[in-house]
Amino acid sequence: MTSKNMYTPPHPTGDYDLSVGAAVCTLIEPIAEKHGYHVALTGGCLYGEGGRKDIDIVFYRIRQVIRPDDDSMFDELEVELEMTLLADHGFVKKFEMGNIPIDALFPESGYGDYPIDSIREKESKDFDPTTI
Repeated sequence: MTSKNMYTPPHPTGDYDLSVGAAVCTLIEPIAEKHGYHVALTGGCLYGEGGRKDIDIVFYRIRQVIRPDDDSMFDELEVELEMTLLADHGFVKKFEMGNIPIDALFPESGYGDYPIDSIREKESKDFDPTTI
């Protein structure tokens, strides 16, 4: 770790796994909690085998907090962890912490404009559970 609490993964160009995801969540959690969120690791780093190209983290609202302070949290993540917001698609926000790509998922924000949403919406309308 650097002096700014920056986590340096064992594989700085990819192949992020459970240990890297857990370490990143451990750094983010105290900042997120101050602003009304908890974090949870999800996606391939949690349940998949082998390395992944990014880390998926759910930011879920602490139920006693009516309105989390997203902007202040993003500012603090930038200053304290060098975690930069690259793209905001509503539900999905793309960050980079050093060289670690992070997909931050905000379930209460709605769909937003993430490109895959329109595809999934169409697929869900065409979904036939009897074909499983």
